[in-house]
Amino acid sequence: MITGSDADTTGNAAMIIGNDVDITGNAAMITGNDGNITGNDANTTGNGPDTIGNDANTTGNDSDTTGNDSDTTGNDANATGNGSDTTGNDANATGNGSDTTGNDANATGNDPDTTGNGSDTTGNDSDTTGNDSDTTGNDANTIGNDSDTPHFAPKCGVSDANCTVSGTKAIASVTVLG
Repeated sequence: MITGSDADTTGNAAMIIGNDVDITGNAAMITGNDGNITGNDANTTGNGPDTIGNDANTTGNDSDTTGNDSDTTGNDANATGNGSDTTGNDANATGNGSDTTGNDANATGNDPDTTGNGSDTTGNDSDTTGNDSDTTGNDANTIGNDSDTPHFAPKCGVSDANCTVSGTKAIASVTVLG
């Protein structure tokens, strides 16, 4: 029974080698991300096969459980084999992390576009300053209208003896008709 457990352990080692190949594939996908956003979609598809590989490792664990029913000593060897399968799953998770790094690089590319929009806003502010100058010009015209007001003095009547016009006193002249 112990010999049968050793055979299961060897099978788990082969699965670990397969995971190493998946990691290499993810590295190639990172290079693709630098070229195009569409490349990120392909990376997502690549992650799917890694998950299928983990399912195959689970099937191997079921076989180890059958071995446990036969012999307690064999359980120790099978437990070691299960540990190897867990290591293989970790390797797949690391590969997915590399794909996420590629997506971060694309997000950084979006930041310069946002900076460009800020420059456009600055241009609009300059236009607003020009409008303020026009308003100042209108105020100057209003002041000009006010300066004309002192020229309108009240008229003197014929019967007003002492009437002031432009700072001087005018004496009314009365003509008596015979």
